[in-house]
Order: sequence, then structure tokens, then C-alpha cells
Amino acid sequence: MLIAWRLTVLGELAKSDSKHFLLLFRDQKCRYLGAYSWDQQSDTAHRIHGRGPNICHESMMHLMFKYDSGAKTFSQIPTKHLSATIDGFTLQDQYTQAPKIPHSASSMSR
Repeated sequence: MLIAWRLTVLGELAKSDSKHFLLLFRDQKCRYLGAYSWDQQSDTAHRIHGRGPNICHESMMHLMFKYDSGAKTFSQIPTKHLSATIDGFTLQDQYTQAPKIPHSASSMSR
């Protein structure tokens, strides 16, 4: 299943004519949520795979990350501006969906 997921992501990246891609992470632990292409002209990121908003503006972003290919890890960098050095980001809390908690009222009414 992981291989099928990986192939799907790679296929979506191959279809895009973008030269720079960004990953959306759930939190600072860099858990993948989606892949985005970065449009330098409009300074926006457009979702091409995964979950998250269809379009992300710089003002929506919270933390930004750079990929260290030597260490094979993402490191948080102290910036609030999109540039070619950014490889991943998280969103501010108001742009993320809270996990859905199952409604338990029906089990209480018995």
C-alpha cells in the first residue's frame, strides 16, 4: 500500500510543470499531509496531492522547513517568507481541521 501511495504522489509530481514543490506537514514532526507546487509569480502554493487547502498563501503558513539531503531530514528554518530554499511548511491552526470526535450522544440515551 505504501508503494502504491508513493507511486501516486510521484505520478502527480510528474504531471506538474512546476519547478519547485513544497510538502505540507501536520506539525513540526514533519508528518506528511500533502504536496504542493509553488507558483513564484503569485507567491502561492497549489495542492497537487493529499489533504489541505487547494491554495496556500504565505500568510497561512506557520513553520517552514528545509530538506537536508545529507542528513535526510527536514529542519525548521527561521523565516516567514516563501523562497526557493523552502521545502516544507505547516499551516497556522485556524487553517487546519481539528480531528473529528465521534458523537457519543446516541450511546448515552440508552
